Amino acid sequence: MGGWLPWFASSRTAELGTITSPSAAPLFNEVSLFWYGAHGAGSPLSIDVLGSASSPAALADAAAKLHAAGILVIPTIADGTGAGVMRSIIADPTARAAHEDQIVGLVLSNPNYDGIDLDYEVFAFGDHIGGQAVGADADNWVSFVTELGTKLHANGKRLSITIPYTFETQGANGPVTHGYPFYSQDRLGPSPSVDSIRLMMYDWSVSFAGPISPMWWVDASIAYSSAHVPPAKMQLGIPAYGREWRTQKYPTEFCPAGAAGRTSITMKVASTLVAAHPGAVAARDATYDEMTVTWDDVVTGPAVAVTPPVVPIPTPAVGSVNSPGGVSSLQTAQRLTPPSSIVSCTVHHVAWFPDAASLQNRAQHAMSAGWRGIFIWALGYETPDVLPALGNVGP
Repeated sequence: MGGWLPWFASSRTAELGTITSPSAAPLFNEVSLFWYGAHGAGSPLSIDVLGSASSPAALADAAAKLHAAGILVIPTIADGTGAGVMRSIIADPTARAAHEDQIVGLVLSNPNYDGIDLDYEVFAFGDHIGGQAVGADADNWVSFVTELGTKLHANGKRLSITIPYTFETQGANGPVTHGYPFYSQDRLGPSPSVDSIRLMMYDWSVSFAGPISPMWWVDASIAYSSAHVPPAKMQLGIPAYGREWRTQKYPTEFCPAGAAGRTSITMKVASTLVAAHPGAVAARDATYDEMTVTWDDVVTGPAVAVTPPVVPIPTPAVGSVNSPGGVSSLQTAQRLTPPSSIVSCTVHHVAWFPDAASLQNRAQHAMSAGWRGIFIWALGYETPDVLPALGNVGP
């Protein structure tokens, strides 16, 4: 088992203590410090420590504590470049090699780093590469990963890649592939340059209320990956978070600005929803193997969001006594934005999220398929019953 420990987690110090405790450490094979990002507009890129509260010293301290507990440390680099940037980097053999050498240098800079994990999602969600015909882009990706893995292995280090899902359904004319075959599981899975492939099995529902990681989707993706990658290399990325969606219940009412929308919630927050909202109803959805909580409330506020203070009055600049004909330091008169009317409406809330049983079941499905285990996004989001539940999972 493993998980990502993100730089932005407010409880990351406490969570690090939990992971390395005598009761929890035996459950973990590896942890990824999600504290690095690749940035820039072209070669050479920079690889930066993320967050103003983070530092190389904090990373080194966290890595040393994990290592002392017998846990492999595989930091993650997220692709923080704009659309097309990393695509052009890996298409240029010289720029690609330079980026590979940057990554190897980063790993070798800390004696407690055991390798690197690449979370390069811009290809899928920025460049929108993912369909059937991926051509030269996929070839460049395979070359980049293969070359990087070879360089890391030459220094005794490991390579992991974190990628979106791919699965197949049966169509009238044969199998239909869904998801992101660009990431080339079929080519990189058997490659000796890649030590593990982590599959991100979350964010199924974003725009509309629904499960975060429906079990049928998990099983279909496990089946696809198992057919293309040695199962012992696969790790199932599972969510320790959910979402709450807010929609207007009655169309005849007028809602305040911002009443509708969605919010991501950790398992810890989700577990408090029923107690926090009188009348909330909780249920387990057997089809998707996730929890739902629903409730209504009435919200009141301005109909239009107001950002004070000002709408400038279109008048000429006013001269001062000392400079009657010139520009002075005086400012033109300004007026506040007119106040918005106050309205109320009934808002319907729907939250979907996993509980300990959801995570345990997904872990069991992965282990039963011969996979290497699960990887949690993100450590610190989970409720206290999660780690004991995952400790009961077997092959």
